[in-house]
Amino acid sequence: MIGRLREAGVETDDEPGQEDFGWYFEFKVPAGPHCCILGYQEDEPEGVWHLWLERSRGLLGSILGRRGHGIDDAAVRALDDVLASAPEIRELKWESR
Repeated sequence: MIGRLREAGVETDDEPGQEDFGWYFEFKVPAGPHCCILGYQEDEPEGVWHLWLERSRGLLGSILGRRGHGIDDAAVRALDDVLASAPEIRELKWESR
């Protein structure tokens, strides 16, 4: 995803970070930085990738629960464009909280 976002002109982290649930990376749109978090769920039939999008808020904003607020439409569109154009993606379903 990082490579495909970069090909589309989106500034991203050089490499993803790893967490216990999967991976994450930050990318920037004109409204500011956002974080894409990816996790793989093996117990689903054929396995399922889950992705969620948060607004990068720093330590205090994260503690105060602000990561889910102010997600910009341009960030959603950037991810949607990359995923929708990927031939290996067979099914894409967006949900919101």
